[in-house]
Amino acid sequence: METIIVLSTGAYKAALDEILALFRQETGSACQAIYDSATAVASRIEAGEHFDVAISTAGLMAALADQKFIAGPRLPAGSNAVCLAYAAESAPPDIATPETQRAVLLAASSISMSDPKHGGGSSKYFLDLLESLGIAAAVLPKLVLTPGGQGAAPVAERKTQFGIAQTSEIAMLPGLAAAPFPGNAVTYELGISSHHPHPGSPAFAAFFASAAALAIQAKCGLKTQ
Repeated sequence: METIIVLSTGAYKAALDEILALFRQETGSACQAIYDSATAVASRIEAGEHFDVAISTAGLMAALADQKFIAGPRLPAGSNAVCLAYAAESAPPDIATPETQRAVLLAASSISMSDPKHGGGSSKYFLDLLESLGIAAAVLPKLVLTPGGQGAAPVAERKTQFGIAQTSEIAMLPGLAAAPFPGNAVTYELGISSHHPHPGSPAFAAFFASAAALAIQAKCGLKTQ
């Protein structure tokens, strides 16, 4: 039996792993998820890598559709936000305004985030934020770089005070809480390949929009409405 290949942004891993397991259980279909940063997902598709279904940011999915890599209507796949991950037993950091963000980040002992060379959106957002706050020179030496999608992992291990990660990435790790940076929600979409996708791809897309799958997305920190 051929396998349905789902090429997805790593921010979706917690939800998609569970959704795929439930889809396999209910349909018997073989599925495999391949994770990478949102930018890398688009690059891999543009380079000709085979996939049946893709999940990435709405902007990148629209660009892939314009290039005829994605067929038909795309499905909404919820939204995420870049957050400051912190130990759940600690007091929530106040990052509601530029002034409080500046104070919290300057006082932080260490901050982990995904290595920007992997193309992660959270890291780009945070580096741009540091520049806009005028504190890049002071904060950059405190950064601890991680592999893609693991910006919050050192906080879970209590190796850094804070981490930069998306809501769904933080939801995967026990003992963490998330303080979203205001006004930075990232919206995701699901689309089916336009180049000979697996015949089961439409069924998976339909299952992805089911009540059971939406409940999993919400549980994993993805806002579905």
